[in-house]
Amino acid sequence: MTVLDQYRTLTLPLPYRVLGQRLLPLTIGHMLILDRLDIRDVRSPENLILAVTACSQPSEDYERFFTSWRAVLARMWTRKARRILADPVRFEERAWLFREYIEENTERPEYTSSSDTGSDSIIPFAQSLRVTMISKLGYRPQDVNGTLYKQAVWDYFTYCEQEGGITISDVGDRFSEEIERMEALHRERMAKGAK
Repeated sequence: MTVLDQYRTLTLPLPYRVLGQRLLPLTIGHMLILDRLDIRDVRSPENLILAVTACSQPSEDYERFFTSWRAVLARMWTRKARRILADPVRFEERAWLFREYIEENTERPEYTSSSDTGSDSIIPFAQSLRVTMISKLGYRPQDVNGTLYKQAVWDYFTYCEQEGGITISDVGDRFSEEIERMEALHRERMAKGAK
């Protein structure tokens, strides 16, 4: 997939439904919740239920959700979901779908760094992204958590490229060119072998 193809997926995020719940397009707020709960990579039915609950509603409603009357409905849904997830095969199918949702919505463009700082921050990327959006890109703090994660990532990487810190690479084109070159080489060898 080319960089332009990746960017185009911002306008039409794929719909996902896991455990009967429609997942909203992933936002920075969702990623911060998943980071806080340490459940980005679901490995148990309980984590999957928490992750689906977090991503099936606006992130700003998450705290209120667990202290409201909807929490009673969630507990009923959770019991039903636990029965479904008791089967390891069914759990893995749903966990795979949730992982695909995360992967689709967190895809980053390929890039090369202009400097070799070698810094491996322990701060979750979603938090660094949030701070950069507020301090450098002019987002209002109250709007950041509702921003589509993929849009925020593209804004961040575009800003970094404009500042000269990185160069966004079009890996899709490089791979396409390499595949075409290898196919041509294969056709050439086949033609020599047929003589």
